[in-house]
Amino acid sequence: MPDSNRSYAERQQRADVLVTNITAMTPAFSPMDASLSIANFGAFVDSVGQANDDVDNALTDFDTTVNSRMMQAKAAQKLTTQIVASVKSNSAWKANFPRIKELADKVRGIKPQTKTPPPPAPEPGQPAPPVLKKRDRGDGSYAEIAANFKALAGAVGKLNGYSPQDQALSVDALNTLGGQLVTNNEAVATADSTLDTAQRKRFALFTDEDTGLADKFQAVKNAVKGQYGQSSEQYAAVKGLRW
Repeated sequence: MPDSNRSYAERQQRADVLVTNITAMTPAFSPMDASLSIANFGAFVDSVGQANDDVDNALTDFDTTVNSRMMQAKAAQKLTTQIVASVKSNSAWKANFPRIKELADKVRGIKPQTKTPPPPAPEPGQPAPPVLKKRDRGDGSYAEIAANFKALAGAVGKLNGYSPQDQALSVDALNTLGGQLVTNNEAVATADSTLDTAQRKRFALFTDEDTGLADKFQAVKNAVKGQYGQSSEQYAAVKGLRW
């Protein structure tokens, strides 16, 4: 069964060739199963083509929303670093700094450092185990980034006298960006659902027993063989078409 957009498209194209070949047959192709007639099978292949287009469009929309979310999250993380530096620079906000730093670290995916016990001493005559690099960063989910950034904007809004020169760091701008981060997550979820629905519909059109393209494709070839004979030129025109 197809496992990529390319293989789905290739099978649709071979089905289009099959439609073209049975349309050109003389005497006219007239299968006993009406669903395999030139008109009905051709319309079904067209619906398969539309399903392929729907998946392609949904995939484009999904990739676009994912990339947009990623870019905006990176922008939020960059601003977060500036906020931390600004708050740290003002001694009047010293009491506020720990909470703001905590939220900022969550937005940026920085995990608090934890003490790790020293590695056990090697056995006599054995080499010491390699020293593993410390990892203090983790990729939080985008939902966590959005929630923590909104909380960070709220905490910044409580700073007495907070009035940055860069308007991108203003409380209003931070609140707006926090809302956009939430909206982006919702857009990705919607695009993902749309893509999943389109892929499931296409998969059914290709694979459903008896009514899917895989079975119809072979059924049409068998109908040609039955109508014109195994040695006929009509069957020769379709028998080489592989699914």
